[in-house]
This record gives sequence, C-alpha cells and structure tokens, in this order.
Amino acid sequence: MSKAENLKKIKPKYVPPYTVIRHDQEVIRSMLLGTGDLIIHVIPDFFHIMEEADEKLYAVRSSATSEDGDDKSFAGMFLTKLNVEPDDVGDAIKEVRASASNNRVQSYDNQDQKVDVIVMEMVDAKISGVLFSVNPVDGSNEMIVEYQDGVGGVVDGNGESTMETWDKGDTVDKFELNDLTPLWQDELRKEAIALEGTFGKPVDIEWAVDDEDKLWILQVRPITAIGDSNVE
Repeated sequence: MSKAENLKKIKPKYVPPYTVIRHDQEVIRSMLLGTGDLIIHVIPDFFHIMEEADEKLYAVRSSATSEDGDDKSFAGMFLTKLNVEPDDVGDAIKEVRASASNNRVQSYDNQDQKVDVIVMEMVDAKISGVLFSVNPVDGSNEMIVEYQDGVGGVVDGNGESTMETWDKGDTVDKFELNDLTPLWQDELRKEAIALEGTFGKPVDIEWAVDDEDKLWILQVRPITAIGDSNVE
C-alpha cells in the first residue's frame, strides 16, 4: 500500500489538493500560458484548478509501491521536498524518484522500487505534528501526539516539540467538543479512530493546523512495529 493509496482513506475535507505522478510518467517542462516551467503537460488538472499557481508552494514526496505497507514502512528513507516553488516541481520529482537508489533504501529492501510521486499543496501550518493511535512503545490503548510550531519540525527532528498522551476511550462518541477543546483536536482524535478502523490496525498520522485552525492530514500509514523503541 502506497502513500497515495492511503490518502484515499482519509476524509477528503482533511486532505490538501494533490496529484500523483506515476512512476512511468515522464516529467515534461512547459512554457504554456506564460506561467513558467510548470509541469502542466503531466498534471494539467492539478494546476488548472489552482488560481495563481505560481504563488503557491508544494510538498513533493514519494509514493513507492512497497512504501507504508503492513510489513515495511520505509519511514524517512525516500527524499521529501517541502516548500517547493512551482518552477522547481519537475526537478523535485526527479530527485524524489532518484532517492529510491540510495544506500538506506537498498539496504532496507533491495527490490526494484517503482516510485510514484505525490505533489501536494503546502499547508501554511502554525502547528504540525504526528499522532500514533496507540502507544507505539508498549501498545497501550492511548494516543501519543507530538507537535511543534511551524511546518514539519517533528517529522524532520528539528526544534523543540511537545508530546502529549490523549485518552482514547472505546468509542468516537466519547469525544464531544467542549469549550476547552480546540475543534482541530476533536477532529484529529475522531479521524484517527476512524482510520484505525479502516486499516484494521493502529496508524501513524502526519498532520498540520493552519492559521484558521483548519485541520489537515498529510499522510497516514499503519504502524509496523509496536513494543519497540525504534518504531517505524
């Protein structure tokens, strides 16, 4: 199961606009419509629906056929490019594809990787983080949430983050919004429980919240190791 397939399992309202460039799809530069070196030939619908595409930034990340699966996650092994200018998207796609040949990937699994690439509109995040739907260290039925200000710091391991334990409970109905709970926290908790049910196993979620307190879910994958401090 790839990142792209997993994105389809998330409620659409939580997923930023994105497209998937297949591994067999050539990256073609174009000067169409005077918009610069956009890859409009490859992903026409994506850029067509975006107003002022040249002012947006993008995340470019891998979606290999064997990535984020039930047995192996390849977590952090493929290249991810954040805050990519539209003119640089084509080159970023090539770099992400090429990362399938790096030493870390080959030593983890030396099978030939067919690398699709996700191009997703960047979220201007005031907070971003990760959520494990169960405690990945001891498997206890509680959510572990780590977050910090800005974009991608927790995932990259940069800066100071905050870690919290959220009571999970047995049903989604337990988590009714109250005056002390930000809406995005309530939504994230409920969606994590829903995704765990969809996958039939605990999940690892990467998420962000923008300046308007809108929750965005950037990726989800099953947790492939529990009870191990080196969780994938």
